[in-house]
Amino acid sequence: MPRRNTAGPHKSERGILREKAASGIVGTMSTLGNPAEASGSSKVLHSGAAPTRRPSVPTRHRRISVTNDPALDEAIARARPLLNGAPDATIVRALAIRGAQALVEDEGRRRDGLERLGRWATDPASSMDRETLLQVRDLAWHRE
Repeated sequence: MPRRNTAGPHKSERGILREKAASGIVGTMSTLGNPAEASGSSKVLHSGAAPTRRPSVPTRHRRISVTNDPALDEAIARARPLLNGAPDATIVRALAIRGAQALVEDEGRRRDGLERLGRWATDPASSMDRETLLQVRDLAWHRE
């Protein structure tokens, strides 16, 4: 006898999904993964990655899974007091948004620094001693 696929929403949530799909809040069970196919609405009902007894939250946005490894757990713990004890998901979202902003700003500063260094290194009026730099380079690479 073939095994039944038991993956998916918890049994009690299936009824909730069917009721909401019938009312037009979300698409049918087969369209839950694609908001464009939802009947009458662009909202998608996510029941979470694993069965849960919590109510599902309708959203228009794709959900992602994040593994809470020790480094992430430490980052959440460090940020929690600064975010007034917000839930983990709220903290992870804030960290991701602020982290992306910081990465973009860091890259901008790095590029600006390289441009300034390039202008300084090629400006004949700069105070850089090119001969000394070439000697140091040659000594570092054991060139004669």
